[in-house]
Amino acid sequence: MTDHLNESRELVAILNTVFHQLDRNHDNVLQAAELDGAVIDPALTAEFASAVAVLKAGFADIRELHKEGWFARKNGITLGDLLVFEKLLLMEEAAESERYDHLLGLTEHVRERVIEVARMKRDLYSNMSAPLESIVPDAIRQGMVGDCYFLAALGSVVATNPQIVTRIIKAHDDETFTVTFPGAREEPITVQAPGMVELSLYAQITQYGIWPAVLEKAYGQYLNNTKGYKHTVIPADATEAAQHVYESFDLLTGQMGRWQFLAELSDEDLSKSLTSSFREKRAVAAATYPSAKGDRDLTVDGIPAQHAYSVLAWNDKVGRLTLRNPWGAGAHAEPENSRHEPEDGRRDGVFNMNLDHLRRNFVALYYEDWLPDAQYV
Repeated sequence: MTDHLNESRELVAILNTVFHQLDRNHDNVLQAAELDGAVIDPALTAEFASAVAVLKAGFADIRELHKEGWFARKNGITLGDLLVFEKLLLMEEAAESERYDHLLGLTEHVRERVIEVARMKRDLYSNMSAPLESIVPDAIRQGMVGDCYFLAALGSVVATNPQIVTRIIKAHDDETFTVTFPGAREEPITVQAPGMVELSLYAQITQYGIWPAVLEKAYGQYLNNTKGYKHTVIPADATEAAQHVYESFDLLTGQMGRWQFLAELSDEDLSKSLTSSFREKRAVAAATYPSAKGDRDLTVDGIPAQHAYSVLAWNDKVGRLTLRNPWGAGAHAEPENSRHEPEDGRRDGVFNMNLDHLRRNFVALYYEDWLPDAQYV
């Protein structure tokens, strides 16, 4: 308990400093735009990154902690909100609701994540001389934005043609990257290397390097530049539920794909489609049904509803697919009756399903249309 309080005191001191430094107009309100500029700052120290990440992740909850007055406009985190939050951290005010418990748990998780990121090498690939060793689906870990459609499509693509990533990303000596998506060759995107806060809150750094975060950041910037969505200071924020699976799939592959709704296919036809796709190394993604369990937002077998998944493999001999949740590990990342056992024993979001199991939980599959590999160059 003493260690926890000491850590909380350290965080409170940093939060005060960060608040006043970022409150540039000195109105005692930290607005989203003021905070977001710090989120993408690559020069933040680990201590400041921790505070900025906590304020960003908990922004909506923190700004509701203190009632400012009948006519006050709540357009950000006020100094009053911050003081209540600090009392919660120091256990000077009881956590009286699930919302408070959620905020405190989120704070602890985010701080741990920033500490972990600060200790890791932030190279594009873990093995720069052999990048294909790092371009694997397990490198992809979804963060706080709802861009499962993009990351699931990315996981499917790298499961079949990992070399595409090395062709898409060009690294520069000034810690920037130019990303040229095959589906938008005339619109290359150059982004700064993601900083500690971005790697903590968005597509997360793993032992495989930062390449998924670079692609997510470039994708967000592409949406900011071209799609007419609300522009954001943080590129990754632009990816929040912005498009459908097929649009990001087509952007990553450079060609149109097609949907297959499972209710319209016999097992024989579905098996043929999957067999030809994986024989020809065409990527496949899957989408789950809406919730079947009320407010739990889960399918009948306990996986997230209205969510996109990578399809990693198809065994036509036994009629079984291997799928992956872009969350990676985590609660409900895998079905309640999953029989997949990773070699290292970790929960990794990968699971197997036969066709009956698939039909109970998934509404459709999306297939990449095939072109010779030379077309990707």
